[in-house]
Amino acid sequence: MRRLLGIAIVAFLLTAAGAPAGAVPHPDATFRSERVYFHCIGDTKLQNVPSAQGEVAPWDTAPPPGSVTDQAGCGHLEYGIGGDQFDSIFQGTFTGNVRNLTVQLHEMAHSDQQPFGTEVIVKLSVDGTARLTQTTAQLLPVESENSGVTNRAVFSISGLGYDTEEGNGAQVRTFRLTIASPTRGASLWVWDTTEVPAGITFNPPTLAPTVFAAE
Repeated sequence: MRRLLGIAIVAFLLTAAGAPAGAVPHPDATFRSERVYFHCIGDTKLQNVPSAQGEVAPWDTAPPPGSVTDQAGCGHLEYGIGGDQFDSIFQGTFTGNVRNLTVQLHEMAHSDQQPFGTEVIVKLSVDGTARLTQTTAQLLPVESENSGVTNRAVFSISGLGYDTEEGNGAQVRTFRLTIASPTRGASLWVWDTTEVPAGITFNPPTLAPTVFAAE
């Protein structure tokens, strides 16, 4: 009996690894999938300007409003200088249980000074609590798109452990995603057009090839 109890405790700890401290999984938790899209901060095309003033790019479920030809969209130039005012920061909410998410990014192909992919620092906080800090990875482009003008890259964050409610859940959480550059090679991230629908899929059916484990 003692041996069986020990195995059960180990199994529980392994299951809970990566979950928020004190979180108790609900046996009837389910996970709805939702796609959200990053949007520009106002009408400023170069988002470094509002970022330097402490503003962050929002997201919601509404797809980009138009094409580049309609003057839609914006971008953020990464310098690798450091500090939030120089980083690409996105913030929004999700309602319900969350275990994984996948981020889709688009980069101007000619801006990347790193031929084997863009090296980035990914950070994620949920309701002000850090769940991913200073995670550096080489984001290999999934594909060249828009006649070679941009590259699309994706990554997932797993093991978030927000599975405490019955069914899909009703708790609203605020997620803050930061994309930073550890080098001084300039990278221009672009979003909010039909050509570059950057954003997040919560509880995706499958994970991206690059996966970060939540802390």
